[in-house]
Amino acid sequence: MNGRAGRPGQAQSVHQAVALVAATLDAAGIDHSRNEALALVAEAFRRCGENVESSDVVRWDILGTSVDGALGNAVLGDVATDRSPADRKSHRTTVINAGSVTSRDDLTACRQTFRRWLDDAVARRSQREPLQHIVGHVDFYGAEYLVGSGVFIPRPETEWVVAAAIDWLQAHHSDRRPIVVDLCAGSGVMGLSVARHLPDTDVWQVEKDERAYTWLRRNIVHLRGDGREACHSYTSDEDNASVWLSNGSRVRTLLADAVAPGILIGLNGRVDAVVCNPPYLPESRPIEQPEARQDPPIALYGGSADGTAIPRLLVAQASRLLRTNGVLLMEHDITQAEAIRIAFEDAGFQHVSVQKDGTHRPRWTQGVRGNDDGTNGHNHAAVDDDREGVKSRRAGRR
Repeated sequence: MNGRAGRPGQAQSVHQAVALVAATLDAAGIDHSRNEALALVAEAFRRCGENVESSDVVRWDILGTSVDGALGNAVLGDVATDRSPADRKSHRTTVINAGSVTSRDDLTACRQTFRRWLDDAVARRSQREPLQHIVGHVDFYGAEYLVGSGVFIPRPETEWVVAAAIDWLQAHHSDRRPIVVDLCAGSGVMGLSVARHLPDTDVWQVEKDERAYTWLRRNIVHLRGDGREACHSYTSDEDNASVWLSNGSRVRTLLADAVAPGILIGLNGRVDAVVCNPPYLPESRPIEQPEARQDPPIALYGGSADGTAIPRLLVAQASRLLRTNGVLLMEHDITQAEAIRIAFEDAGFQHVSVQKDGTHRPRWTQGVRGNDDGTNGHNHAAVDDDREGVKSRRAGRR
């Protein structure tokens, strides 16, 4: 096979395109190469205006559909060989309404877009650029969120934490609107997932890094779907910072350090649930996966040798914010379960339990806020030491 024939973008059939992408990624040492090939080919079609999912590519792969047919030739004699005449009529309307393919000239332009994007994407992925950066989005808890350089890529295990938060809030529903705080929000997937699935919920999201905060605001616009600029807030009490979703939930964002003293002070003792996926990696642990090295360090390292300094500060913050019987759910490293459990109990949490993810590893901890003043013997000197240690380590990286 010569070099030109071996380029995925030159493939004549969807099957050939998928096979060439998978072979190239496999040669680059990338796991699950076929699944990633399906995702990249689907995205190449989407860049041409087609509403295509990986499942569509699987079907076309099996049925031997040509790339031109999948792109939607206006002649429609070649369109998706698995379609009935009625389906083809429907497909014609869809394609024309989408403004993608209305003539052979448009088909040629789409074919060029497909070829250029796919070949470039495969080259980037072969250099171990994260798949999510290339396609520009990630699926998380039933929705698509925008991601890219400068923001942590959400992992599937975090969905377990979100599911538990939603279950807890549904089980403890009251007559009033629940208040949820997402600390270290990053791209916003945790708080926004709660807002999507629980109508009439007030969600606050706090993120300190300006680049990540920009992605958070983009995702609010993307989730809302109307293209309007997302409002944002630099204080805790600006009503005009509210962003309303179609289900009646309201989202507010705050560009601030989640461990700063007094953050969201107006919510003290009022919050029903705090969700948090903090930076928690031990400072000494090397990041071996090439893709993970492209996550921003500020979203990875927990501020101490064992990685628990920042999480401990956030536990104390959550204790201050939560109402009695409110819940904190925090993701952490699998090596930190005991240390985080102790931090929860020291900060006044009861019914503390370490939970396992789908691989049966201790991935997150959940606790209910007790009815004391939030100290419960908590060592404030230790909290201050953690805060100073985190500051010095951050300064050292500059």
